[in-house]
Amino acid sequence: MSGVNENNSGDITWPLAGRRLPPMVSAGTRAAEEALQNSKVSDYIGQDNLGFAKSFIRALSGLDDKFLEKEDLSFHTVASKYLFWPLVAFSCSAGSRYWLGTTAPGFCAGRLWADKLNLFCQKVELKAENDFLFPVDSLNKSLRLLIVNYPHGLSGKIAPVEWLRDLCSYCQANDLRLVNWGALLNQKIIGNSLAVLSVDYPDLSWLECYSLTETVDESWSRVSVVGSKDFVSDLKVVSMLHDNPLFLPSASGLIAAVNEGRSELLTIRNTQAKKLKCLVRTMSACGLKLATMPECGNFSLWHLPKKIFGEDITGSKMFNQLMLDNLGIDGLAFKHYVAYSALELDGSTRQWTEKLANALRGCNPIY
Repeated sequence: MSGVNENNSGDITWPLAGRRLPPMVSAGTRAAEEALQNSKVSDYIGQDNLGFAKSFIRALSGLDDKFLEKEDLSFHTVASKYLFWPLVAFSCSAGSRYWLGTTAPGFCAGRLWADKLNLFCQKVELKAENDFLFPVDSLNKSLRLLIVNYPHGLSGKIAPVEWLRDLCSYCQANDLRLVNWGALLNQKIIGNSLAVLSVDYPDLSWLECYSLTETVDESWSRVSVVGSKDFVSDLKVVSMLHDNPLFLPSASGLIAAVNEGRSELLTIRNTQAKKLKCLVRTMSACGLKLATMPECGNFSLWHLPKKIFGEDITGSKMFNQLMLDNLGIDGLAFKHYVAYSALELDGSTRQWTEKLANALRGCNPIY
């Protein structure tokens, strides 16, 4: 999917929500043009002109200025989430091979970079049996870096505060650096974040990442992080050598767009939640089984049936292909699950709900 498009009438629309966003888009365009006209060469040097990271995180998280001005917090911005993973891995390296842990399903990019950088990697399994919250004591004692994703982008699981506290305590006690990809964090659930809980763990080395990739789309891939000073400092050193400087007009435009468009972002999240609820209700009604009820986000995660549409299922890719052939929806296939997003369904909610329900009649899933 692309970012913003122009329809036949010349109006700007946002594909994921199907809603016009003139305040957000025009504010961003205006700020970018002004910055472009007034910028100097020195404005393109450095990683965080205008305090971009702090402003971006404030707009997305709802954390107030008093909290974000704490002396033990530090901020940074990386050009793209795809560049973020190797930079984080490099920032933890002391020139020797070490252990990296990432949660699965998800985060294949992190494991790919671990392989390319010759790092040992523990795949920390998230599954229905552990309610998509891995046992903290299952972590390898040799880990030096752990990357988690809560709220979980594929299942919509929000990590409870008590579980997050156990994780922070473990990481602090075992000198384990902790990164949370928190792209789904927002004002309503910011209490379930490292940023808020970290105040009780002064010796924890941590980062939390904020991005619009999972609220808008992949073209809005800039990543801003908040974290402990030691971790952010190491990330900044590596970024100076490998990352692109923050382009001032782009940064100015994005901050203006996010600040001006908070109500639009809220509308997008509400629209996504309604569509996902309809998708879950429709697929569940025909007998398909959720791995866990999504609490936020765009995706729902589903168990593989043994048989559906009269076919014996041999794996997640086969199941997903049958769903694509019969329903026209394409999911993300993992070993034991397939993730489906309502955002892939075009038209009004009523139209695609009826179409999906009709297509699922007679699918007869057997578990």
